[in-house]
Amino acid sequence: MRRTRNMKKAAGRSARRAPAPLVLACLLASSAGAQGLETGANSGFDRGIRIITGVRYESFDEHRSDVLGQRLGQLNVYGLVTTLCGPNLRFDFASGWNATNWHSLGDLSTLDDSRFDVAWRPTEHLMLGGGINIPTGRTNLDFEAARLAQGVASRLKGYQTSKFGEGTDFDARASYGVRVGGIGLAAAAGWLVKGHYTMLEGQGAYDPGDQVTLSLGTEVGSTAQTWRTVASYTLYAHDELDGATIFEFGNRLRLETTYRRRATSLLFLARARAVFRADSQRLVPDVVLQPEAREAQGAELYVDQTTDISLGASPFGLLLLSGMRVFDVNERGTGSGHRIDAGGGLRLGSKTVTLEVRGRGSFGRIDVTNPVPGSTGGRRSFTGWSVDGSLTRRGW
Repeated sequence: MRRTRNMKKAAGRSARRAPAPLVLACLLASSAGAQGLETGANSGFDRGIRIITGVRYESFDEHRSDVLGQRLGQLNVYGLVTTLCGPNLRFDFASGWNATNWHSLGDLSTLDDSRFDVAWRPTEHLMLGGGINIPTGRTNLDFEAARLAQGVASRLKGYQTSKFGEGTDFDARASYGVRVGGIGLAAAAGWLVKGHYTMLEGQGAYDPGDQVTLSLGTEVGSTAQTWRTVASYTLYAHDELDGATIFEFGNRLRLETTYRRRATSLLFLARARAVFRADSQRLVPDVVLQPEAREAQGAELYVDQTTDISLGASPFGLLLLSGMRVFDVNERGTGSGHRIDAGGGLRLGSKTVTLEVRGRGSFGRIDVTNPVPGSTGGRRSFTGWSVDGSLTRRGW
């Protein structure tokens, strides 16, 4: 989902109240849903309504001599409404709007797809959930919009809206968590049913393959610090165009570890994630595929940290941000490279309202060893920046 990154921030702020190992079980249930809300990690444990609204702008310049080196910028306006119905039931609704501009190559303004999600805890250890992707975004793209879609699909740059729209997707998930001694253990499974849609003007019905995800996780620690590790494995069915099989993603292994430490006036969060994918198969050579299929993903490594420092008894806090991502060469040699980020922000908060403003600068390099026809190979550096602000209101 396009709202995922902002939902992670919301999850991080309120998950502190939820007891392990249920937090871990909920997180795994969310991961098993493949496209499920990551805020499922703190489902329940409270009552009331929380609303998060925000604005984000990000821009990248790729240093190359052709027109594709022009600045590609994107403005996002997003919102998330969470309804907590006591300790066992939670509802989430998320949506947004984006405006994307690539200078002379075109611009596009559209709603994002929306997302409705529910999480229910029928017993102390079991969490069930499900959701639907509502196709309020843009599909049936013309040539200009399709070119913009391919530009923002770069996972190395990581645009907030990486897809302008898809079909009606459904997912169901379940997880079970227990504590053995001082260790929390959880297992989860999820099934994502992808809906068909018309991706490009003049093209038939594109039907992405369904996904099944299995996850295992552990968590150790105390109130002051926790260490969580999650492993998930996703199996993909083949993609179809007008009923004909055209592409099949390789199965994916994702390993993620998160360390969180809380002191009197400091919260430190560090996370590392590695993604490995088996070889994908393109069965029809001349058919235009989804951007992520065209990239034919290779191995990926992500590392990031956030330090939240409270400034004495004042309502202000200082945020220190850093991160990096490294992509190994993939099957086509078109997406490997690295990116390094650094930034910071300010937080102003009370018991019911929190305002955050963050800024980030980025630089990196893309290595192209096997370029597509009409493009050049070699190493291409890029720079970028982003700024975002969010307002959280809770307690209704």
